[in-house]
Amino acid sequence: MFNSLKYVKQLEGVGLTRNQAETHIEIMTEIIETNLATSQDLKDLGLDLGQRIKDVRTELSQEIKDLRTEMTQEISSLRSEMTQEISGLRSEMTQEISGLRSEMTQEISGLRSEMTQLESRLTIKLGAIVSVSIGLAVTLSKLV
Repeated sequence: MFNSLKYVKQLEGVGLTRNQAETHIEIMTEIIETNLATSQDLKDLGLDLGQRIKDVRTELSQEIKDLRTEMTQEISSLRSEMTQEISGLRSEMTQEISGLRSEMTQEISGLRSEMTQLESRLTIKLGAIVSVSIGLAVTLSKLV
């Protein structure tokens, strides 16, 4: 608190008149009252600041909660999309593998058929060679 009487005495002590000291005091009092904060001003400011901080905390907590909910929904949606995509890829791969198996089965069947035909031809040719060989052996034995 400002002690105006003490201030007046100090000003008079350095040579100012009573009237000059009082004018000086009036100016200083006005400056102090209009520009400086009182204890109550500081208390009120502290309470206001405390309330603002509390409001910001509440607001941030709600925003974090909302963001967490939104992220959980996004992750769930993405997980669902990925599951569907993987399922689709599995289905496509199963169809491709099934098609390849079918093609391979047909190819193997065709090759077996060709091998059976070749085996029959070779058997016939070997039979002919054996018959000719026997015929030659009989002819040679008659000639000898």
